[in-house]
Amino acid sequence: MNKLKKKLLLDLMLIAFIPTILLGGYSLYSSYQSLYHNSIISLKSQTSLTGERMETFLENVSSDVFYLRDSSAIQFYLSVLNSKDNKSQGLLRNNIELSFREFVGNKKIYHQARFINKQGMEVVRINYDGNKAKIVPEDKLQNKKGRYYFDDSIKLPKNDLMISPLDLNREKGKIEYPIRPTIRFATPVFNKTEELQGVVIVNVLAEKMLNIINRQESNGNNTAFIDKEGYYFYYSDESKVWGSKRDLATGESLFTDYPDIKPIIVNSENLGKATSDDNVIFYKKIWVNSAQHFIGTLINLVPESTVFKPLFTFILVFLAITLLALLLTFIVASKVSNTLSKPLATLKEEVKRLANGDLDSPIDVETDDEIGDVSHEVEKLRRSMKILMNRNQ
Repeated sequence: MNKLKKKLLLDLMLIAFIPTILLGGYSLYSSYQSLYHNSIISLKSQTSLTGERMETFLENVSSDVFYLRDSSAIQFYLSVLNSKDNKSQGLLRNNIELSFREFVGNKKIYHQARFINKQGMEVVRINYDGNKAKIVPEDKLQNKKGRYYFDDSIKLPKNDLMISPLDLNREKGKIEYPIRPTIRFATPVFNKTEELQGVVIVNVLAEKMLNIINRQESNGNNTAFIDKEGYYFYYSDESKVWGSKRDLATGESLFTDYPDIKPIIVNSENLGKATSDDNVIFYKKIWVNSAQHFIGTLINLVPESTVFKPLFTFILVFLAITLLALLLTFIVASKVSNTLSKPLATLKEEVKRLANGDLDSPIDVETDDEIGDVSHEVEKLRRSMKILMNRNQ
């Protein structure tokens, strides 16, 4: 009868197990696809949002430069520049200083604002130290002829804009320490007779833009901001930043650390996703001035384990629920098989005793199903056989 019990148990388990596997497999597949899709969208949106915040930080700089260029302070100064009235020139130069100082102090995102004449000499320079905007004394002003940002901007047509690469600020030709990441925006200045007079330049405190990345960086993600050659502007390993020849010249770059990423990034669209080794790469190119000037590429290197973490959690929960369901099924199936097999085993023993000639012991298996019915019929047979046996005696 153990064979029957095992067979009943196996059949009942299969009846419960097959639908569980089919429905569970479909649920696992559909949930896997949904969780993976949602995880990718979330990480891609995070990269996009960080990039948009960086672009927003820079979006008004162009208009600020044109505002300073067209300010009444500069125009009044230019109106007397060719005169011999040194006193008026001095007073109006001081007026530019006061106007620029107020502007920089209110904005708080510019390290420097300058008006440089066409010979490359700083006429006005305002420095912002993070707390206060200060006028640089006339004897501390420098000649910037030969510096690329002046040489490039002084050649521009009217209303054009020079936007420098993101690099480290230099003073007197040497990198300033502590290092100061800077982007320069400049435009040429003309007088009312359309004669070139110089350039207005502002130095953006790019550290504030890089801090946007730091605030948005998630645990487990490896975020980088690179130039077109792969050199780091921002990276979790600070010893690798500013590796280009124009900065610290260490040679450290993303393309050196992850050579297979280079063709992906170089040939990429503005926003996208790719895979490399054990990482999923999310990237966004950062543009300013109505997407006319490229600043760099924001890279989010996310380990596959992070991307698939919600999936792994779901699978573990799913397996736990499945095992619990199978355990409960086994318990119920065992109980059912016992309920069915026990009266059959009893009936078997009763019939065996009858077959061995015991006609005196009644056969009574009390159940409310067909087994009970069979038991009653066998009992009738026993009584009939006993009557026949008594008659023959």
